[in-house]
Amino acid sequence: MQQRGFIDYTFQRRAVLRELAEGRRTRDEVCDAQAYLKQAAAYHGDPTDRDCPVCGRHRVDLVHYVFGDRWKIGSGQAKTARQIMEMAPITSEFSVYVVEVCRGCGWNHLLESFVTGIELPPRTRKRRRGPAPPDVAVDLNDL
Repeated sequence: MQQRGFIDYTFQRRAVLRELAEGRRTRDEVCDAQAYLKQAAAYHGDPTDRDCPVCGRHRVDLVHYVFGDRWKIGSGQAKTARQIMEMAPITSEFSVYVVEVCRGCGWNHLLESFVTGIELPPRTRKRRRGPAPPDVAVDLNDL
């Protein structure tokens, strides 16, 4: 699977965890996963062997959200990494956002994003034709 436009959010994640350790952020601020995100982690998440950096009691899951500009349906859904690898060679270009989620305490953070799928040429707009040019050229300064 070819990944284009890869962005890694590791430095932001470290900064948030540092701020939590220094007391500049509260646990409620960083452990704010919504119920939908926790459910997506439970049913569509890829389990990892990494402990939660906040509570340390649970393992984190990786949730992959897919968004396709040209998709009529399915944009914004959670998918597994395996599903994304199967989709990439047969689906038009789409963006993937990988979120780390702890189902125990609610920690969540965007880890990375990238674009994959079949790269299509940009859409071109049809030019609207303006009014038809006059049959006779008229110079307004002559009037």
